[in-house]
Amino acid sequence: MNNIEIIDGKKKTSIQAASCYDELTFEQLKEVFYNMPLLNMGVFPETLMLSLLGNYKELLDEISPIQRYAIQETFDFLHQEPKFTKLICNQLVINQKVYHGYKANFFNTTWEEFMYADQAFMKGNYAQAAAVLYRQEIDHYTGETDQRMPFSVYSLPTRTLEFQKLDAVTLGCVAMNYAGLRQTYIVEKYPSIFTTSEKEEKDNKFSWLSVHRNILGEQFFEEDKILKTNLHTVLSRIAKLLKK
Repeated sequence: MNNIEIIDGKKKTSIQAASCYDELTFEQLKEVFYNMPLLNMGVFPETLMLSLLGNYKELLDEISPIQRYAIQETFDFLHQEPKFTKLICNQLVINQKVYHGYKANFFNTTWEEFMYADQAFMKGNYAQAAAVLYRQEIDHYTGETDQRMPFSVYSLPTRTLEFQKLDAVTLGCVAMNYAGLRQTYIVEKYPSIFTTSEKEEKDNKFSWLSVHRNILGEQFFEEDKILKTNLHTVLSRIAKLLKK
């Protein structure tokens, strides 16, 4: 966090503010996402400044343009590609129902979940992708297992309709957070896989289902077991096969 000190006459105010994307709250991330078109044009809206500082409106109204510009410069990370190591969008609420997100490092994400979620994100279907990764809490949760209900592809269409009720900004933040975590914990960890598929992704021809079928090969009878296998276990296997 950045410690911003604002001096107005004899009064000094210290404010703790985010120094990177990981330190934003969910509400602040929404404000950032909403204002990104203006940020890209070099405009820093006051509503965004207030959100990042914690709504010190009276104080901001009193400081000079030079001080305001100096504060603005502390948020230069907003002009860089979003980088995440934390799940900021950790809960989504729809019709008073709470949906819990995945672990930031994807250690509680199965191969099946990733296939459906990542393919949906690549197609821009953020509601469906969120419906895969965000689920309600299991009954009698003890803290020793995944907090979320098990993923089921059969109920995915119904859940997708529910997630379509979320506003575009919230879904955009979910996608931004996912993309940053995907880069950190998946793409950078298994570069050979994503270098291989990069051209296909750009041409919109890439399919995780095709990759899955290639993994199965003659072991089609093991499909259910592979689908429920941890994502990193499967990606590690693919990376080794590519290396060979």
